[in-house]
Amino acid sequence: MAWWSFLTAAPNAAETGVRIVEKAVDGIISGIDKVVYTPEEKAIAQQKATETIISLWKMVAVENSEQSKARRDIAFIILRVYFSLIFMAIAVVGLNPSIAAMILKFIEMITFLVTGVSFIYFGPHQIQKLLNKD
Repeated sequence: MAWWSFLTAAPNAAETGVRIVEKAVDGIISGIDKVVYTPEEKAIAQQKATETIISLWKMVAVENSEQSKARRDIAFIILRVYFSLIFMAIAVVGLNPSIAAMILKFIEMITFLVTGVSFIYFGPHQIQKLLNKD
């Protein structure tokens, strides 16, 4: 009787194949659905991100520890270097415009990073001032 099992195994294999195809189709449809955000989903995601950033800023704003002092020192060092590069480019432009252009290109590349550091350090304190104003 065991030698007849190949005839009865075929429906099980077909059912398994159909289930695999159904799972694949469900996965593809789910992936496409997640790629296309509706305006409501975008608004909900934006609100969650904003709430997360504000909660982080609230925690950082009330912090007065060695960590916050170190963060402040790092932010000031980065801003000093950034503004020194700007003043250096202004001073050098009369002597050698190509070097000034190179410095300005570097400044352009790091502006995003300097802005991020500024928002991370100085942003929470400004938000805290706004929240305490009410």
